[in-house]
Amino acid sequence: MQSIEHHFNEDGINHGGDCCYYKNNGKDKLLITIGESWTWGDSLEDHGYNRLDCVWGNKLSTMLDTDWVNIARKGASNLWIFYQIEELIRYGKLDYDHIQIVTCCTEWGREYNENWEWHDQKPLLQHPLEQNKRLIDYATESLQKLDTDILLTHNFCDPSFWQHNLPQLDKNWIEITCENLNMGYDFVVPTIAHYDKLRKTEIKLEDLVRLQDKSLRLVDFLANSKYNYNKASKHPTPESHKFWANYIYDNLQGKQ
Repeated sequence: MQSIEHHFNEDGINHGGDCCYYKNNGKDKLLITIGESWTWGDSLEDHGYNRLDCVWGNKLSTMLDTDWVNIARKGASNLWIFYQIEELIRYGKLDYDHIQIVTCCTEWGREYNENWEWHDQKPLLQHPLEQNKRLIDYATESLQKLDTDILLTHNFCDPSFWQHNLPQLDKNWIEITCENLNMGYDFVVPTIAHYDKLRKTEIKLEDLVRLQDKSLRLVDFLANSKYNYNKASKHPTPESHKFWANYIYDNLQGKQ
């Protein structure tokens, strides 16, 4: 069998290339983190940091004392994120006593920017709650075939747009950022970039305006946050990756 990095980076379908990193510490437990640019560690190298040393997945793996697989791609959609769970099944057995998957979900709507014609889960133009439920149903089918635990987390979009029975953190990364800045959090949005798609859903105009306002305020907040870089998608700093990893760790420890 090929290495897991080779499988995801070179052999896989529509992964995006160089999306997988495996850190073998010789442990009997494995942490798998799956996400998009915030999980990949975008902007860290631009500021002189070693990306993989700084990302939250590596820090969480150290705290949990595990081996670590990071599967992430810049600009990825939630459908891409959950497809990687299906791809873990195709890779084959991972020989560990315990495997923990932690996904860092992103904004609703990115699915419409990717070509999914080859996949039977190609996105439909749905309300965010309906689309996210469909993704959860899809992920659950894959999880039932894997002997793993999963925890869903969210970066800059609110968990309230995900209604399901899988383990999920109550607070998103932005909310934890606000707590570290001693300020309130009210950026309850499903997306910050795809309101052209929202206009075609069942969301009422007044709700659309309200969400758009929060979205713009969220972008302004990120641009001025000392824990985010004021460029591109306002990616987190190493300090931000650390306190996000701490939050996940505390919750995982509480569930054990």
